[in-house]
Amino acid sequence: HDLLMTELYPFLQERGLPVMTHCSRGGVQGRGVVTAAADRYTAPEAYVPVMEAFPSLRICLAHFGGAADWRAYVEEGMPPGDAEARRRNWQVAIRDMIGSGKYPGLWTDISYTLFHFDDNLPFLKLFLEGTGDEAEQLQRRVLFGSDYYMTRQERLSERAVCFRLRNELGEDLFWRIAQVNPEVWLGEREEEVPEAGGAG
Repeated sequence: HDLLMTELYPFLQERGLPVMTHCSRGGVQGRGVVTAAADRYTAPEAYVPVMEAFPSLRICLAHFGGAADWRAYVEEGMPPGDAEARRRNWQVAIRDMIGSGKYPGLWTDISYTLFHFDDNLPFLKLFLEGTGDEAEQLQRRVLFGSDYYMTRQERLSERAVCFRLRNELGEDLFWRIAQVNPEVWLGEREEEVPEAGGAG
C-alpha cells in the first residue's frame, strides 16, 4: 500500500522499530475478501518489495508460513529442484528467503506453529541444526514466543511447548531463539555476526 511504503515503513526503519505481520493462510478475513486475495496479502513474496525498499527494517513473518504449509511439507515432502513448489509452500519459501542472505531484516517465529509439536519439531530441529551458511542464517532469524493468547485453543500450554522445545533443541539453541534472537529483533541487543567462512 502506498501509505505504508511512503509513510509507515520509512518511519519505522528510521526509528529502528520492528514489524510483525501475519504469514499463514486464512488469517485475513473481511467482507468481499476471497481466500486467494487474502493469501496474496500475507504471502512471503508480498514483502519482497518492502524488504528491498527498506533493507534495515526488521520484519517478522509470523508463524513460519503456518500450520497448513508445515503439514504439507511434512506429509508430502518437497522436490529439492522444484523452484515453483518451493515458492508455493510458505514455510519453505521463508527458509529459502532467510537462507539466501538477500533480506537481512527478515525474521520468522515458531511459537504457534509448534503446537503441532510431534509433527513439526523434528523438522524444525533439522533446519536449525543444519550446517552451512543457510542454517546459520536461519538460527539467527527464528523467534520463539509470539501468539501466546492462541494457546487457550490448544491441548498443550505455551509452558509445556517451551519445556518440550527446550528439551529437544538443547539449551544453546533454545536460548538463541527464546532470548538472544528476540532481544536482537526488538533492538535491545547488538547482533553478533560471525566472521565470513567461520562457525557461528
